[in-house]
Amino acid sequence: MKLKKSLVLSGIAVMTMGVGALTTSAFAFQTLQTKGVFTVNNTYDFHKVATISLPGVKGHGDVAAIDPHNGRIFVSMHGPQVDVVSTKTDKTIKVIDGIPGPADIRYYKGYMYVAQGPGAGPDLNAIVVIGADSLKVIDKVKTKGTTPDEMTINPETHTLYIGMDDNNWVEVYNVSNPAKPVYEKTFHMLPPAAESGTDSGLVVPSLNKLFWSDDWYQGVYNATTGEPEALVDFQIPLKKYGACKGNEYVAANNTVWVATTNAGNDGMFVMNAKTNAVEKVLPEMGGVDGLAQDPKLGLIYAFMRWHGSHGFDVYDTHKMERIAHINVPSGQTHTGVVDPNTHIVYAFGGDEGMLYGYKPERIK
Repeated sequence: MKLKKSLVLSGIAVMTMGVGALTTSAFAFQTLQTKGVFTVNNTYDFHKVATISLPGVKGHGDVAAIDPHNGRIFVSMHGPQVDVVSTKTDKTIKVIDGIPGPADIRYYKGYMYVAQGPGAGPDLNAIVVIGADSLKVIDKVKTKGTTPDEMTINPETHTLYIGMDDNNWVEVYNVSNPAKPVYEKTFHMLPPAAESGTDSGLVVPSLNKLFWSDDWYQGVYNATTGEPEALVDFQIPLKKYGACKGNEYVAANNTVWVATTNAGNDGMFVMNAKTNAVEKVLPEMGGVDGLAQDPKLGLIYAFMRWHGSHGFDVYDTHKMERIAHINVPSGQTHTGVVDPNTHIVYAFGGDEGMLYGYKPERIK
């Protein structure tokens, strides 16, 4: 697939592509399976090993994140709380309440950061700092914008980036003292008149690049200055909840994987992190929101919320292929997390208020 520069926006080349160019019979869109496992090839079997009940209001929960040192999973719930699950006992051990509209969660040096929003209000729009050991709220740092959402952290520069959905910008915080994020500056995202606003993003420290999804575009920025480098137009439809979604960087082959709400053949986009070119487009069983990665196994999991799909797709990052779809017994499975110690992937089921654990086993 070739990309071409089609127009210039604020001095930045916008790269467009014909997303159907890679659609072949080998990647024909599969009819949604209602039970069991849909397998593309015989690489892994997935066995359900945990079913964990999550206290609180059932429904849309935003993100699951892991503290690998203490073996704990933090889940943003539909209500004003974050549930904490022990991966050692597969039980909920703590409910941290008083966090309205919890969104993204990130672990950093003994602390969990929670993006608190959305909307306006005295107790909204903040970075909530939670002690990973104590499970207590240490601080709430007010953001400049409203509806804080996705976060990403550069450990080399002690920098936290957090997107503001309502403002179409990313705020930059210094976390040299991880207990007290300090605001430094704001990066304005492209396009300037975005319809759905900033969504998911990640920083690649080795390239000093910041990748951020915005509508049907994937923006690429200098991670230090915020200067835009490229804006890649995926040419997919904008849905009610956006178009481009979760991002994952695969260091083994220097690629950035971008999930979308565009179920079908043109769903998952794989970009070359150095050149910003799209190398491959893969199918998605349903519209995807969040991604999780297991670097040791070379797997990416894509969690689905839309088009009636329950569960997650599995991708081989080395072969750049989708290898399976796993159905779970709940809708709104749009987030999940991998335990790097056990390789178990946990999928959130919002409709049932559950967390489901699946163990991958390579087929010999």
